[in-house]
Amino acid sequence: MGSVPYDRIGDDSSLRQLYLWDPLKSFIGAVLGKSRLHRFADPLGACSVNVFVDGGEHGWHFDESEFSVTLMLQAPESGGAFEYVPRIRGNHEEEAIVAAVLDGDRARVLELPFTEGTLLIFGGRQTLHRVTRVGGARPRLVPVLTYAERPGLKNSETVRKLFWGRTGTENA
Repeated sequence: MGSVPYDRIGDDSSLRQLYLWDPLKSFIGAVLGKSRLHRFADPLGACSVNVFVDGGEHGWHFDESEFSVTLMLQAPESGGAFEYVPRIRGNHEEEAIVAAVLDGDRARVLELPFTEGTLLIFGGRQTLHRVTRVGGARPRLVPVLTYAERPGLKNSETVRKLFWGRTGTENA
């Protein structure tokens, strides 16, 4: 998986304008039951685009942020399914559940229909999830719009380095 960072998304792009549009932020807050949301302060991860090309995937993981907002812009020719095991973080069986899933046990694994135009708001910190391997010449394009309840939040330097190969806007 590759990812286009926020500092590479043009100021006049539709995606940046959507991310900065207050009614969308208010809508997401209402869906989540949050009285106030702030845009992420991360110079790379505030709003990014995940790009999955042939053979690309995103393995099982939890997110650093409490919730994630994604929008399917373009589906791949094949694969790219969004699979998840909901609300297991902090469960007294968390380690056993994760180990079972990693060993191929699909008893708790759900798949979310995720077609072009789908806006997905989900609890990524509490939910184990992945994107299955993509096939074909058409890439899977999914922007990630990041908000938080507290102002000034950013991804860890480890996550920024992992996704974008840098920690800030240097070498942009």
